[in-house]
Amino acid sequence: MKKDRVRDYATEAFRDYALALKSSSDISEARRMDIAAVEKMLTYFADKKPCVVSAVKAVYFTDAGVPFRKKTVTHRVRDYALTAGADESSVYRWLREARCKFAEYRGLVIY
Repeated sequence: MKKDRVRDYATEAFRDYALALKSSSDISEARRMDIAAVEKMLTYFADKKPCVVSAVKAVYFTDAGVPFRKKTVTHRVRDYALTAGADESSVYRWLREARCKFAEYRGLVIY
C-alpha cells in the first residue's frame, strides 16, 4: 500500500468507528467529527461502489480493537481479494478511494 498523507489518520478513524459501534462511551468532539466523516463516506459509497464499503469493513473494521501487526493489512487485502474475486490492486485502490473521501468529508487536505 502506497502511503498517502492521510493514510494512517484515516485508517485509525475507520478502526475507531468500528469500536464506537460496539461501545457508546463519552467521546471528544474531534472523534465525533471523525465518526461523522466515516458515516458519510460509507453512505456515499453504499450505492455508488458497494465494493469499497465491503473492502473497508473487511480490512479495517475486523478486530478493530487489536493493534495492527506487520503485514496485517496485506493479509486482509489478500483474503478479501480472494473471497470477493477481485484483484489485490483493485482492493488497494478501493481503500484509497475510501480514505480520500473520508479526508474530504473531514476537511483534511490531500496533495
